[in-house]
Amino acid sequence: MTSLNLSTTDHPPEDMTEAEGKSVEELRAAILKAQGREEPLPEQATHFRRAILLRFLRARRSVKDPLNSSVKMFIEMIEWYYVSYGFEEKVLAWQADQTAEAKLVRRFWPCGTFGNDKRGQPVFYARYGTADVAGLVRETSFDHFIQHACFQQYTSEAMLNEVADAKGEHGVKFVCILDLKGLKWGRATRSITSFNKMFAMLDANFPERLFVCLVVRAPWIFSAIYKLVSPVLDANTRDKIQILGGSADHMAKISEFVDPAEVPDWLGGTAMDCEIPAGGTVPNSKKKGGEGEETAAAAAPREDGFMSVCVAAGTIEDTEFPDVAAGSKVSFTAKVEAYDVDFSVVFVETESGAEKVLAEKTRLTAELGEVKGEVAVEVAGVVRLRFDNTYSWARSKTALFKVA
Repeated sequence: MTSLNLSTTDHPPEDMTEAEGKSVEELRAAILKAQGREEPLPEQATHFRRAILLRFLRARRSVKDPLNSSVKMFIEMIEWYYVSYGFEEKVLAWQADQTAEAKLVRRFWPCGTFGNDKRGQPVFYARYGTADVAGLVRETSFDHFIQHACFQQYTSEAMLNEVADAKGEHGVKFVCILDLKGLKWGRATRSITSFNKMFAMLDANFPERLFVCLVVRAPWIFSAIYKLVSPVLDANTRDKIQILGGSADHMAKISEFVDPAEVPDWLGGTAMDCEIPAGGTVPNSKKKGGEGEETAAAAAPREDGFMSVCVAAGTIEDTEFPDVAAGSKVSFTAKVEAYDVDFSVVFVETESGAEKVLAEKTRLTAELGEVKGEVAVEVAGVVRLRFDNTYSWARSKTALFKVA
């Protein structure tokens, strides 16, 4: 059986309490009992290290039956890792993949590990402001994208193992820095579905790896995008996220965790040797000239924060917010500054495809001003702001909207 040869050295986790240590031993015994074994299979030994078991224990510490829930989560990870997905085979295949598709993903995926934090642990950087996930999936496939994400999980864990061998104790968590400079509404919203699938996969199989997540240089539109992404994140993950707007002194905050000499120069540090790609819009092979473009419906926001959408005469224009998680709430503001257009909010269930109205049709007029509301989503699906101009056969209209 081909293997990634991940470490099986069981260094003590750096921040494990005495009580957690006892619980980890209980978890190990419970997992082996559920598997019907006295010792782990040799190829699974890397997962039975205390640092790994501690992550699964912490991931379920707030549920009613944490031990059995952790056992269930761990066994589901093992099945995914070795059977349903085949993590090691996919990572090994990706290492050897020199196809045009693989090279495109490596060129445009602007994330990676670089330098060390003040604890001596590797730091993960994600330049999501320039990430075009939808473009990568369009030009390659979702599987190519996920393979690269899994490869980065493998390399990050291998770096933690190297530090553990040097220090004699195993780091459990990463500092993660998300740079949102360059974030574009259209490119971001088109990527939400793929992002959410990736986050769900990582949370289920690589839990509790986050020390702190610093979201820096965040433009105002991120508040709306985060509301669509955050429901799929584990509650423990959400609690570790700190968001700094574009005007905040992000280096002051980063410097609390990472020395500026270890921070890439493109983020304000002094390290000049970071090779994480810059990202950018992935060229569209299906368009003349090959360049990806923002759609008219996803134009850049105005200074007052409103997005605009042109509704042609005799047509309906839907602005979609895909992959909204169950239990989410979406707040909206809509208006026109001239003429009129009908406005409603509809919802399409992911599983059934059924569409239902969340906010009844209202005719927006300049005299009426802003229409505001909030809709609750009970199951996963797509929220659509619908602008209806079918009653007008001579005049196009420009509608304005905000979401939060």
